[in-house]
Amino acid sequence: VSQNYSNSVELYQTLPDVFSWKQIKLRNPDGSLPVLTRQWNYNWVSYTLDISPANITVEDADKKKQKKGNFLPLSSAIDYELIDSGNRRKLERFGKFLFDRPEVEADWEPKLSKADWLKSDWHFFEERGKKGVWTNNSNAPEEWMINYSYHDLSLNFNLKSTAFKHLGVFPEQAENWKFMQRELSKYKGNVKVLNLFAYTGAASIVAAASGAEVTNVDSVKQVLNWGRQNAEANGVENIRWILEDARKFVQKAIRRGEKFQGIEAALVS
Repeated sequence: VSQNYSNSVELYQTLPDVFSWKQIKLRNPDGSLPVLTRQWNYNWVSYTLDISPANITVEDADKKKQKKGNFLPLSSAIDYELIDSGNRRKLERFGKFLFDRPEVEADWEPKLSKADWLKSDWHFFEERGKKGVWTNNSNAPEEWMINYSYHDLSLNFNLKSTAFKHLGVFPEQAENWKFMQRELSKYKGNVKVLNLFAYTGAASIVAAASGAEVTNVDSVKQVLNWGRQNAEANGVENIRWILEDARKFVQKAIRRGEKFQGIEAALVS
């Protein structure tokens, strides 16, 4: 830590690695807090202060205060596991492979060691905005399958890495898929389900495999085709695939007098 005693003080602290760092605490002699702005990147932290009076005391804390994440157990229906999280990243298992991805909400210290995190098969490095690149730490394939099984239904979804860190399914949605299965089992006769912002259509495939006639709407052609391929791989045919903005489709559906017994609209960033 370096310091000077002028109206502005800059302090730099080199990070030993991306998994741990020290918290710097600063106080004026009277105990009040100086005006503090903080910036940090992958390798360093910079604190800039405007202070009065000029002299301050600096305490280099031994350890950042530990924060723990509160987790709800994920569904056992999908072959997924959240292994660890912290320092704004998460370590996950999708099928047979491990992934190290950004997670802005994981503002706490990870429980596992750096060596454990380095066992990941794929690591996503965010370059600008939410786009980035994947690096392969093993011989893991670029595409693989993940299984979803609940009651008498078993489905396989094809996953692959994308430039926006996503892999093709949002595993927390498995609880919604289970809910749809249970609700659809109560209906007799024709049931129509509308899936908006459908992404790769996993919810649509679950609903269709449970007996519903599904309308799947998304504005991105690539993910629509991805969903079609997953449906074909599972032998599911009763899905109408619509390439359109969700709002525009709903407006048209209202004018046409279309009605649905179920609507799925999952917004995930």
